[in-house]
Amino acid sequence: GHDLVEVADDQVNARTMGERTIVSRWREVELEALVPAGVDVLPAASKALHRAGARPAPSPSKLRRALAVELGAPDVQPGPARLAASDTAAQVVHAYLAEHTAALLDRDPAVRVDAPEAVHDMRVAARRLRSTVQTFRPLFDAERAAEIEAGLREIGEVLGRPRDAEVQLARFTGELAGQPVELLLGPVAARVQESLLGERLRSREEALAYLRGERYLGFIEALLAFVADVGQTERARRPAGTALPKLVAKADRKLTRRVARARRAPAGSERDLAYHGARKAAKRLRYASELMVPVHGRDAAALATAAKRIQNELGEHQDCVVAQTRLRAFAVAANLAGESSFTYGLLAGDERARAAATRATFDATWARASRPRLRRWLRG
Repeated sequence: GHDLVEVADDQVNARTMGERTIVSRWREVELEALVPAGVDVLPAASKALHRAGARPAPSPSKLRRALAVELGAPDVQPGPARLAASDTAAQVVHAYLAEHTAALLDRDPAVRVDAPEAVHDMRVAARRLRSTVQTFRPLFDAERAAEIEAGLREIGEVLGRPRDAEVQLARFTGELAGQPVELLLGPVAARVQESLLGERLRSREEALAYLRGERYLGFIEALLAFVADVGQTERARRPAGTALPKLVAKADRKLTRRVARARRAPAGSERDLAYHGARKAAKRLRYASELMVPVHGRDAAALATAAKRIQNELGEHQDCVVAQTRLRAFAVAANLAGESSFTYGLLAGDERARAAATRATFDATWARASRPRLRRWLRG
């Protein structure tokens, strides 16, 4: 007729906001004897929980677990200090995923307080993680990998909107400052500021609402569990030296195909889209090669450097393309308002010329990056 044991089923959400942020979420079941006789019941109750799938908590204290400083979360542990080709593919991939998961969580508080470059850094961390899941997909459970990839894409899109407006605002402000006064016809600077600054502020509020929401916190929980359990397939348990280079080589071949397609494409939107696709492939190859540096050292680093150069040049080309689209919209709005559109056309011409110069520079860069010696380790 008396209660002997209390079972508390706790759903815990925690976030620290110091030099780095730790976002964690877990379920914890606690048993407490209410009367002396309840102590005798605890072992049987504990055994019942074990049979139901429970496991011992890593720390008896919620606060201690929440304040864990190991790489940003208790469920993400750093990989070996030194990796080699004989280590498993899972160990090598885990180390890279853990590093950039920590980077993503580190930038979370900085994004919230609008620190310089914080949105960019957090977005890059999400992009690296997503690219790694895509490139090394055979190592993961397909369903879980798809869930993680979708969540990382969403983070990238949410953060991309304020970042893109910020980049374009800085670009146009700099270009306008370099123009002679007599070529600035109409309220050009004011229109650019009003449009892009307003866009940045609105999209930043949307991003903050997302970061405060349950959807984001739930995804972070799933991401931490995914990173902690990288060895999800038989292939992931093979030696890194044999399992991973084939997947990097596949990313390399994809880049080659996309560059060839872009160089064949006719001038216009088709060519612009093709070069943008090549840039994405270069980014994926770069991150995959970075992941392989602990295993293949200088060889992997050299390919990562070449891919980074390609990514940067094609990124500048894409910025020129986006800028031309923006300027065209500004010109149309100016005409409708009875203002001169001359300056927008001038800037659009500059962007068009810059895009052409970037393509010419890229041709030389691609010739160097295509050398077979950069890829000898992929065949090994």
